[in-house]
Amino acid sequence: MTVNTPAEQIAHRIAAALRDEHGVSVDVHPLVSGHVQLSIWHGLVAWTDGRVIWWTAPAAAIPGRDRPLLVLTFTARGAAARLAKHRAALRADLVARVREGTAGTLADLYLEEMTSHAAPV
Repeated sequence: MTVNTPAEQIAHRIAAALRDEHGVSVDVHPLVSGHVQLSIWHGLVAWTDGRVIWWTAPAAAIPGRDRPLLVLTFTARGAAARLAKHRAALRADLVARVREGTAGTLADLYLEEMTSHAAPV
């Protein structure tokens, strides 16, 4: 795989840090815009332009928060650490809802995600 742009380089550094330091696998997708998207978990997607890394953390990723949070960072390792923390919180929330019987169907989860906050930046 050839990594050409600064955005691709940063994205692959984030992916490597998530994999090596946190045991998290992600998908990396170069976009036509020149940005690169990283899919971390259902509802948790990050972007980079090679300088800045940003994502919208769903409210469930931050205990005690009732609204999503726009997160900006400038380092791959810092992004990986925060994304891993948000992913762990989202996973724990989903597991709790499944155990309680309140998670609903896959279609319900999709609808909830699509209507729970504004579209990402």
